[in-house]
Amino acid sequence: MILNTIKTEVVTTRSARMLRSARLGQL
Repeated sequence: MILNTIKTEVVTTRSARMLRSARLGQL
């Protein structure tokens, strides 16, 4: 359960970072 939560947080952080960089790239 704990590992699953950590995995979810890592995926969320990675996708958020990708969205942020993509947004900066569009600007």
